[in-house]
Amino acid sequence: MEPVAVGLVGAGPWAEMAHAPMLARGRLAGVWARRPESAARLGAPVFERIEELFDACEAVAFSVPPAVQAELGVLAARAGKALLLEKPLADSLDNAQRLADAVAEAGVASQMVLTMRYAPQTRAFLARCGEIQAFGATPRTSPAPSSATTPSPPRGGSSAARCSTSART
Repeated sequence: MEPVAVGLVGAGPWAEMAHAPMLARGRLAGVWARRPESAARLGAPVFERIEELFDACEAVAFSVPPAVQAELGVLAARAGKALLLEKPLADSLDNAQRLADAVAEAGVASQMVLTMRYAPQTRAFLARCGEIQAFGATPRTSPAPSSATTPSPPRGGSSAARCSTSART
């Protein structure tokens, strides 16, 4: 089975560091960017018009600012392309809704790329946060408190502070 041909929109540092190397493991169909000379560094065909990129691929990955992603994502969805979207989705709730509506209307697949979600340090951080009891929460192993008692605050500062600390270690 042939890998899906994916076009890349954007050629900035994040595209160069994260998206292009990952997509090159499969089938990077080409790149479109405002600056073609930047796109040329990514080692894939460079398209001058975004519509030409859409013609060459089955899916589109985005590595552009949120406002640009929202606008061009609508065009890609209307062109029938599956979308690999960066976070944040858009620069406003209205633009995010417009993109979500275009995806739904076109019936194309879309996925939010969480590049570092499965990195070991991210997984360790999330596991640590899962162990922290929220301020004022009832301990998970204790019975629910009666209305006459108030749970004690957790030791060691706020859960947000402890999560921030664990992220640095």
